[in-house]
Amino acid sequence: MKISRKSVPPTVPWAKWKHPYFWVASSFGLGLTPLRGPAGALLALPIAAYLHQHVLGLVEMLFLVLILYLIGVKAADWWNKQTNTKDSSPIVIDETVGMLLALSLLPSFEWAIWHVSVVFYATYWLIFILLDYFKLWPCKWLENRKGGAGVMLDDVAAGVQTVIVVYILVIGVGSLL
Repeated sequence: MKISRKSVPPTVPWAKWKHPYFWVASSFGLGLTPLRGPAGALLALPIAAYLHQHVLGLVEMLFLVLILYLIGVKAADWWNKQTNTKDSSPIVIDETVGMLLALSLLPSFEWAIWHVSVVFYATYWLIFILLDYFKLWPCKWLENRKGGAGVMLDDVAAGVQTVIVVYILVIGVGSLL
């Protein structure tokens, strides 16, 4: 898919494309694609699948999410100042961080062998996207916060809500087994 200036909103600071915050805020350019938010959340899947399953434990994953959150706040602030907007659609680092948080807290019940399957990751992603889209409380309230924190916090809350929904589903399915 070719990305051109015509295919993305005018709120992209093209003159600053060499700045690292340009690439961080857009999750390495995924915010410039037509999928935007869902694409940003999708980026978290291979990262979490590898790190969570093979390298990092829960504490390390949460520390990584915290670091990415703080960098995302700075990058979103930078983008908003460059474009004089608030939460421009090409900013998708918030979806990436929110999804990574949700995936960091994967249920680890012994009988839930299926939690590492592609179907599970796709379901997790879909639940996150739906919760991010509908913005249940407190997501909408958090989104109205000023600056980069407002950009990031609603998706962090959607990540937590995703974990809650998945745990309810896992416990529900587990009670049927």
